[in-house]
Amino acid sequence: MKKEVDVIMTKENIWKLKIIITGMFGWISNKMGIVAQILPALVVLMVLDQISGVLAAKKEETENLGNPDYRVSSRKMRVGIYKKAGYIFAITVAMASDYMIRNFGAFVGIEVSDKVNFGMLITIWLSITELLSILENIQRLGVNMPGFLEKYLDELRNKIEKKK
Repeated sequence: MKKEVDVIMTKENIWKLKIIITGMFGWISNKMGIVAQILPALVVLMVLDQISGVLAAKKEETENLGNPDYRVSSRKMRVGIYKKAGYIFAITVAMASDYMIRNFGAFVGIEVSDKVNFGMLITIWLSITELLSILENIQRLGVNMPGFLEKYLDELRNKIEKKK
């Protein structure tokens, strides 16, 4: 008899997984010299997230006619756009930090490796966040996900709703 292992994605495990993936992709990107491709990829993911979110909301509105809880909300869209603007500010600050650390570290006698790249790590971290949001929107559109992924997305959604 085979015993199934039920992996519960706790908030701590989710953070650990995101940190590991972010670090891994950051290291790979830095080694491969594809840093310039990461930022446009994030922009594409942000647009796809916005579009998939609107489509999912429209589908839910159609399925729940007359229920004000299910409708396309310009307020929610604005909040999403503000959040994405915050992403750009976070990346800009991280890139400015990279610049200052590299250029002014030597001035004060601190030797810094060129491999330190906070801008790239922040961009990858935010890309993972956008990917998760897109997957959730795809699920809301009615696309069946593999069991483990669906369970993970449900747990993530429940944790987000508990914070509200």
